This record gives sequence, structure tokens and C-alpha cells, in this order.
Amino acid sequence: MGRNMERTNGATQTSSRRICISTANVPSLQGILKVGDLGLTCRAGSRLSAGTPGYMAPEQDGSGCVSPATDLFAVGQTIASMILGRPFDAEELKSVAHMKMTLAQQIPSAHIVERIIKALRKMTYATPTLRGNSEDSIRLLRSVLASEEDWVILSLFMSQASADGITSNEATDILFDELASSRGWRNRTNERVAELKSMIKSMYERGILSRNGRKYTVRI
Repeated sequence: MGRNMERTNGATQTSSRRICISTANVPSLQGILKVGDLGLTCRAGSRLSAGTPGYMAPEQDGSGCVSPATDLFAVGQTIASMILGRPFDAEELKSVAHMKMTLAQQIPSAHIVERIIKALRKMTYATPTLRGNSEDSIRLLRSVLASEEDWVILSLFMSQASADGITSNEATDILFDELASSRGWRNRTNERVAELKSMIKSMYERGILSRNGRKYTVRI
């Protein structure tokens, strides 16, 4: 997520605005998300009455001027859609409690929901000045998960773990198969096993995973 935000941040520092951001317009190229539709590009300070429903900030109805904060709203809704299968609806956006309840239906960890809601709530405020800037969003998103590997590990523990968790060795066996192709690994070496175990330990130390004896689970 951080890399996605860094790419969009490049546009916020120019006189042009990229404000047609949705799940359909951010294709993944070698693991990096890039804006793929610049059909509604305009200058910051302009007024615009167009966009993708659900991803448009309130000011995109022509009532206000678009700005870097307009893109932050759209990126926040795009992240929500990647988790939920859709952006937050208007009623959900009125209440952080409602937003959290909706996320909790897809993320079985109140701890992670509490972290990610801080970013998504800030990015999707109705008032543009409350959304902060892209650096704020990157910082908040990275407090949840810092890399693509973090997402792979989290997905593993959410989908593979039994009620009492799985051991580091069990997780490492699965992770090696998951990450070998993207990392160009052919052989299982002690160094690579140690690296994978270090990644699991890091997520435990950051409070994403919990541990009971030798077994790890997603922190609830």
C-alpha cells in the first residue's frame, strides 16, 4: 500500500490532478500499482462534476475545488474496495463505528481493524482539509503492514491457521512456496529459511501476530 501511495503522491506535487482513481484504474505492474486512467486529469483548484461513483470525493460534485485531498479520498475508497469488494457507502462514511463494523466482517482481527481504520477514516473525511496529505496516509498505512510480504504472511495465518495457530516451521514451509517465484528462489537454503522466520518474528514484534508457546496466530 505504501508503494501505491508513493506513486500517486508524485502527481500531487504538480499542477495537474489525477482524480479518476478506482480499483478499475490502478493495474498492478510487477507488484506496483499505477494510475491507469488519466481521462479526468485537471488542475488543482478546478471544479469538476465527474468521476466514478463511490470513489468520488464530495467536492467532485462541482460544489468545491479539487485538490490533492481529492485523490486521497479516492485512494482510501480504493483500498476499502480491495478489502470489502466495494468502497464504503455513504452511510458507512458517516460513522467510524460503522466503518469498523464493516471492515471487521472481512478482517478477523480487531487489532488490525483498529490500525487500518485510522488511515481510511482520515483519507475519507467529507471535509478535504481533514484528510491530511499523502505522507500522513503512507505513515498510517505502513503502521498496519509495511510490505507485500507482510500481506502474504497475514493471508497465510488468516487462511491456514487452525484455532490454536501454526508453528514458525509450518509457516515457513508454506511461505517458501508462496514467495519462491517472486523472489527467484529455486533452492531452500538455511539463509532463506532464516529470512522467512525473521519476517514472521517481525510481525509478532509489531503486534500483528500473537504467540502461544511455539504457535502463532493473527492477533485478535
